[in-house]
Amino acid sequence: MFAKKYCREKRENFDHDAPIKLALNRAHQTVLDRYKSFHPRSDTTLQTVVFDQAFYRAFGTLKTVVYLARRGLLYETALVARGFIEQVAWARQAGDCVSEDELFKLSIHRSVTALKSIYPTAGQIYGRLSKLSHFDATTHSNFYGELDGGVATVFASRETKFSAMVFSFVLIDLWLTVFESFYPPKSGESVVKTQLGSFRSKRLAVHQFGKYYSGLGEYADAQFAEPWTKPSRKLP
Repeated sequence: MFAKKYCREKRENFDHDAPIKLALNRAHQTVLDRYKSFHPRSDTTLQTVVFDQAFYRAFGTLKTVVYLARRGLLYETALVARGFIEQVAWARQAGDCVSEDELFKLSIHRSVTALKSIYPTAGQIYGRLSKLSHFDATTHSNFYGELDGGVATVFASRETKFSAMVFSFVLIDLWLTVFESFYPPKSGESVVKTQLGSFRSKRLAVHQFGKYYSGLGEYADAQFAEPWTKPSRKLP
């Protein structure tokens, strides 16, 4: 009787992570649909082959980022997310190479710098992730707290989860934007705008997630501000 009474007003089987899963699935399906729409290509160039392989391989890394973020593991999310940015940056630069010699001389750091021409805040996102993923006393003092008079290690919290989720939304957006920069829409309709329009313009998906992690909406606004700004609240 107690369980029946207590659960009477509860929403059953509600997934608080639904917005990020939906965004990831939409992004993936958008890319697959676009590839399927291509006519058979017999004259595929070196640039196209390398871009397609490297770009799509990065989706596996992106799924890992989302997996870690959903578990609130901010430090681990940052480690993998930084590598994801390097992957898509290299893929995009490789797509402009005209020879194998040029391809094998590609620099990751130059590729990340060049990514800013497509995604203006890419360098700042990469810098923030680098700071999080390099262990130092200042940054990682945020991962320690007090418990029963002693020191406790914080692996995950609602704050670290929200921060990690925000990065995940941004990287999904970045993945689609890089794809569109290599394969411009023929109809004039942006695949990013079509699939993630509400997320990009109104941040609805982030705030839908934020409803269940109250008090952190301000942090989401700061993360998505243009130009890139620091959040007013001190979070990891």
